[in-house]
Amino acid sequence: MNIRFVAPLRSLASLCVVLLLCYASFSSLKAQQVQSGDFVPGEVLVQYGTGASEARRAAVRSAHGAQKLAHLGELNVDHLRISPGADPRAVAEALRRDPDVIEAQPNYIRRIAPAAPPNDPLWLDGTLWGIDRIQAQAVWNNFGLGTTTVVVADIDTGVQYTHPDLAANMWQNPGEIPGNGLDDDGNGYVDDVYGIDAVNHDSDPWDDHGHGTHTAGTIGAVGDNAIGVVGVSRNVKILACKMISASGSGTDAEAATCFDYVVAMKNRGVNLRVTSNSWGSLRNGAISSVLQNAVDAAGNAGILNVMAAGNNGYNIEAIPFDPASFTSPSIIAVAAADQSDNRASFSNYGATSVDIAAPGVYIASTYLNGTYVFNTGTSMATPHVAGAAALVLAHAPGLAVGDLKAALMTNVDPLPQWGGVVASGGRLNAFRALSALNSGSKPTVTLTAPTTGAIYTAPATINVAAAASDVDGSVARVDFYANETLVGSDTTSPYQVTWSSVAAGSYSLTAVATDNWGLTTTSSTVSIQVNPASPTTGGAATFVRTDVTTQGNWRGGYGADGYVVVGDVTSLPSYASAQPSGHAAWTWDPAPASTRALQRAASGRVAATWYSATQFAIDVNLTDGQSHQLALYALDWDPLNRAERIDVVDAASGVVLDSRNVAGLSTGAYLVWTVRGHVRLNVVCTGAYNAVISGLFFDP
Repeated sequence: MNIRFVAPLRSLASLCVVLLLCYASFSSLKAQQVQSGDFVPGEVLVQYGTGASEARRAAVRSAHGAQKLAHLGELNVDHLRISPGADPRAVAEALRRDPDVIEAQPNYIRRIAPAAPPNDPLWLDGTLWGIDRIQAQAVWNNFGLGTTTVVVADIDTGVQYTHPDLAANMWQNPGEIPGNGLDDDGNGYVDDVYGIDAVNHDSDPWDDHGHGTHTAGTIGAVGDNAIGVVGVSRNVKILACKMISASGSGTDAEAATCFDYVVAMKNRGVNLRVTSNSWGSLRNGAISSVLQNAVDAAGNAGILNVMAAGNNGYNIEAIPFDPASFTSPSIIAVAAADQSDNRASFSNYGATSVDIAAPGVYIASTYLNGTYVFNTGTSMATPHVAGAAALVLAHAPGLAVGDLKAALMTNVDPLPQWGGVVASGGRLNAFRALSALNSGSKPTVTLTAPTTGAIYTAPATINVAAAASDVDGSVARVDFYANETLVGSDTTSPYQVTWSSVAAGSYSLTAVATDNWGLTTTSSTVSIQVNPASPTTGGAATFVRTDVTTQGNWRGGYGADGYVVVGDVTSLPSYASAQPSGHAAWTWDPAPASTRALQRAASGRVAATWYSATQFAIDVNLTDGQSHQLALYALDWDPLNRAERIDVVDAASGVVLDSRNVAGLSTGAYLVWTVRGHVRLNVVCTGAYNAVISGLFFDP
């Protein structure tokens, strides 16, 4: 929702020429608003109930003479082509009468709505007035620069992700190997490294318009790199989803495809907490229920959806503008403020329908081919709010969607000119939002079990418990640590975990309580002792856990006593020997970037393995008579869906002490045992291809 200034930042004289050109084009763009609510001929969107099988969905399509163009699995939505000449509104109404159908609608077209040109051509050192006005600098000084663990989805025209002011802050799919032509993470998209393109139905969200690259820069352009601009959240990751074409329009099907992808990636573990949506159109008849349900699905997944209020100058309570007008609790609708904190003349508004104002006039940001331009519109206000939400989440990662929205809305700069114009009565202030969170009371937490001085015998099973409370909110979870290593978490009172197969050693236990605002408190330390069992020459093994989250980042989590990283150095503890046999060795890439590959002992990563098409063995002898944790790291690098069984065998008697079947190793898995004495680890291939092990780790 902007007017694009297609020249990069140059001299003041050049800028004046650009301003005149944009103003001349404004009248023709303004006329396009009247046509902004139309729909794609011959297409409808249908959302089914959860019990509707593919056979029943096919029967619905057949009954209405429709063909399936696409199915959005997370939303249970079909994108359909109907008979030529049929009225999509009439077909949608008929479809809604089917008992398997929840909602049906035409495939409405959404556009980047035009807006007034900038009214101030001067460009001095205070160029980024919007970021300064919301007090981002004060946030950076007092609360940090944001965090790259927070992902914001920019649903727009795509992003030119190689722009030098954006590249370092672009999200990259950790489950995808770039350029290999494979769907490595099995999500239905080949090489979706930066996101997807719902317009051209591919996995490359490259921006061929410029609008999305501009909004991305306001969200999170790189700071301290001596070029261009800086975003609101200087540390963040931006996922690009293209639903607007080069001509500046997109459809509900394309928007729903982006929300379907966003929800799917969130459910796969990507910390995607915010979407930025600088698009929309005036409502054409009935509400777009399928699109609203798509937005709500994102909200239900824990995602705040920031929406532009539109640039028609209308009260959208009288003339709705979708999706900003949807009554969805996860939406925060944004109006545009000018440099004097007044409502920009083009900005839509609404005392209850529009939530907050943000800077949206004469905003400089990144643009195509490494350049920078000024843009104006609620499109430019929206990413200010999305970036501020990312800053809040960096400080309070546990915030629910409603709490995040409230933190932004209740801590605006209250201004009389916004009273009765937007629901919050003011303009975004990121520093106020962070300060309010920081002023809350932290939770209290006390370890109640075990008690200091308690003694156990290895391998021990220990109940660890804590009492926790929060006077101005609720306790979201309690995490339990032993020697600064997480041993378990609990989200409900009484807060407790069972810590199993604890090896001999001295342990310092703490509990960390996190409240609903993300504030944390650490308990006092409780010290305990776990003594070794009576020495024995026979082997013993007790399975502890399978860890599929650490991936190749073993340093600090495994190998405190010693390690064997295949293809790298070996550092065995004095009490242990480890010797493989019957194996071959292979290295796929000497220095891969993927976090699935094991860290080298010094620096870099290595994707190497012992392997066998049948089986191989690793002889491990612990000579000190004590129990120690032993971890094996198995990684299906290709991935080829390998499956294997690991038998831990007493080396003297041949008795199998424990056996574990593992499969689906494409993200890597650590299998952890407490082991004593002399054992043999037999790694047996149980599927196609071969059995693999990439590392062996000894812990205290």
